[in-house]
Formats: sequence, structure tokens, C-alpha cells
Amino acid sequence: MAELLNKIGDIEVRHKRTLSEDTYTELLGLRRQLQALLLKKHYRQRLKAFYYIHTNKGGKLLARMLRGQQTHAQVHKLKIAGRRTTIAHEFRSYYTQLYNLHQQPPNRH
Repeated sequence: MAELLNKIGDIEVRHKRTLSEDTYTELLGLRRQLQALLLKKHYRQRLKAFYYIHTNKGGKLLARMLRGQQTHAQVHKLKIAGRRTTIAHEFRSYYTQLYNLHQQPPNRH
């Protein structure tokens, strides 16, 4: 931003001396760049303030943020030792081994 301001100052001085159309268009272009940079900085500050105000409050903002994180946190596939399996199958085998359970058919009465 400081570099852009220095360029604008130099070109303004050059334009005042020459009154050239080329320096004027260059000056307008640099001023547009500065305006875009300031606008971007302003929006970033407003966004930070908005997040600061709405922190630790349940609402649409929190729900929208969490919705995006939920899709990344879900386990869709499980691959163990080079084979694909379901999570339910792995839980069943883990607890079977943990408690040394034998597979028995369910008791139907």
C-alpha cells in the first residue's frame, strides 16, 4: 500500500509538470488499484468485527460454519490392511476380540 501511494505521488508530480494524457490515465489506474485495496481492507475489517461480535453464539453463522466442517469430518470409507470394509463390521470384530465372544445365532423364542 505504501509503495502504491509513493507511485501515485510521483505520477501526480509528473502529471502536474507535463499535463500529459498518458500520465493522467496511469494515475487513474493507480488510484483505482488503491481504492480496490482499501475496499478489500475495509471488508476484511468488517468481517473480522462481525465474527468477533457473533463468536460463542449459536445461530445461522455457527450452523453454516459447522455444516462445512461436518462434510469433511465424516468417514465415508474404511480401509484396513489393504481391504475395504464397513465400520460396523470392524466394531463387531473389535469387540468380539476384546470380550472373547463367540459368534452365536440370536436366541429366538
